Amino acid sequence: PYRNPFLTARAVASLDAFSGGRVVLGMGAGYLKAEYKALGVDFDARNDLMDEYLRAMKLAWTGEDFTFEGTGYSAPGNRMLPTPVQRPHPLLLIGGNSRRAIRRAVELGDAWHPFFAPPQVTATARTVSLSEEEDIDAAFAYLRAHCEKTGRTVAPKIILSSIYTIKPGYNPQEAIDLIGSYRAKGVDGAGASIFVDNRSQWCDLARDFGERVLARLD
Repeated sequence: PYRNPFLTARAVASLDAFSGGRVVLGMGAGYLKAEYKALGVDFDARNDLMDEYLRAMKLAWTGEDFTFEGTGYSAPGNRMLPTPVQRPHPLLLIGGNSRRAIRRAVELGDAWHPFFAPPQVTATARTVSLSEEEDIDAAFAYLRAHCEKTGRTVAPKIILSSIYTIKPGYNPQEAIDLIGSYRAKGVDGAGASIFVDNRSQWCDLARDFGERVLARLD
């Protein structure tokens, strides 16, 4: 909601063209009231605006003439070129832990990207805490239920933020077991974070993780 949807769509399409179709577009409604105020955007309308902008961007990416009536703007018959290399558009990774974000991922996105954090962190971000296994399972169940409700036959991919911290002396089997447990829940991908003191150590640990963990995943 910080950005004009058509300018954003054009920038993303150009980047997708220049990168040969490698863009993954992550997006979220945001939570910082001060930033919304500075940009002159109604904070309380952010979720409705985000859903609206997603629909506007998808029309722009068709490369065909389109009309769209938005909040404070109107596209009377516009066309945007070039289109993204990826068709119909780059992967749309919808962030957020709330049920509204889950519904958005099902209705308008290609993947859902929650982040696991305790209540003291998510309270600041004004979103739902996903720190306990029962909370995570309930969120996954809600996503699948909303797919059934809306008639979506192929659920959005579930791509998690960082679930494992890689430090010197980490346990590869522990990482494999953790990744396997999320895969069993239906997760398609996840991140891992490397914490070291310098670039050389980072590269060494990334290489080690690839050889001792990623190579052992089926």
